[in-house]
Amino acid sequence: MPCARYHQLTQEQDPTAYYYSSKVGDLRRRLTARKPIPKGTRVICERSLLVLPLHNDDCDVMAAYDNLCGHQKSILAKTDWRSCGNRRGSGGAQLQPEQMYGTQLIDLVRSNLVPIQIVPKVLSEPQALPCQALFPVTATLELSCVPNVHSAWNPVLGCFTGRATRDIKEGATLTVDTIEGALLLNEERTEKLAAMGITCRCYACGKGVERERSDERRTDMKRISEKLRNESPTMNPVFGMRLVKVMKQALLEEQLAFTYPLSP
Repeated sequence: MPCARYHQLTQEQDPTAYYYSSKVGDLRRRLTARKPIPKGTRVICERSLLVLPLHNDDCDVMAAYDNLCGHQKSILAKTDWRSCGNRRGSGGAQLQPEQMYGTQLIDLVRSNLVPIQIVPKVLSEPQALPCQALFPVTATLELSCVPNVHSAWNPVLGCFTGRATRDIKEGATLTVDTIEGALLLNEERTEKLAAMGITCRCYACGKGVERERSDERRTDMKRISEKLRNESPTMNPVFGMRLVKVMKQALLEEQLAFTYPLSP
């Protein structure tokens, strides 16, 4: 899969791309599968637009922006970002020309930064350097508490990659979980997302029986996860394997088996 310099190639530029950008009504633009995507397929491989130190301030953000070339600034302005910082709503934001400098820019950049670790190229260099980076394509993925894409920093490739967590049908929206909400209940996830100005529309965040069943499964998953983490050194191996089996079944029912890997 080719890795673009600053962002993934568009459908017109790259005929092998697995997705295209689409917009429905007043909703923000999203990534849509242009063909069936098998589970485990790498659908995104993206280099960072800008990188900041792990501990940074507003001056660092503006300095990083000033160092971008015109093309990079254009990408930042045109991206329909998933998170809009402390602005409330359903998420999604594009910067207008008059907002390209100042608090709006800082707010948007900060709310879409993700942690990465830059691995040294030679053994004589210090150990991996923790940083924060901005990935425009990854940041346009629709958020879901039941995602069909698992995204993570790949230090070997030096890219942020996304893989299909299950078979994805043609025309389906590509979704991702950015808050590590597999073991969080609906109320906890909603509170976290509200701080990012995002409203999730997945079935686990809806109303009625589906949400109740999802909360029940996630409660069981959290209880088992804590038990395995805290008691595994002294736990009976047979009992431990039974817990793992129950956990795997709950993850399958919640469609999170690939997103939340569990070693047997």
